[in-house]
Amino acid sequence: MNNLKVKCPKCQFDYTIPLDRQLVRTVPQNKLYWGIYVRIIGDELGYMPDEMHEELKILFNPKDSKLSPGAKYGGTTIKMKRKEFTEYLEKIRIWAMIEHGINLPEVEKEKK
Repeated sequence: MNNLKVKCPKCQFDYTIPLDRQLVRTVPQNKLYWGIYVRIIGDELGYMPDEMHEELKILFNPKDSKLSPGAKYGGTTIKMKRKEFTEYLEKIRIWAMIEHGINLPEVEKEKK
């Protein structure tokens, strides 16, 4: 487990926040998603990045609407753990290839 050492900007108190590495997706994962997957697929299909992100969430992270029974919406990806986000990226990569013939780089497996 890693720790995040921070200092309060107001009182200058030093404190440590324990971080479970598996809780947050990595910066490289985020760059791969937004910089390559969302951009390339969006360009090919005619979507702006935010629109493409919403479409991908609906396709690969659907949630049941509590307001409209039977309706779905795209769940957030922000809280996905590393493994979960890797699986999300892999589903997108496979779908892009099979459905649209778009070749995307494979997700690198995390080294332990």
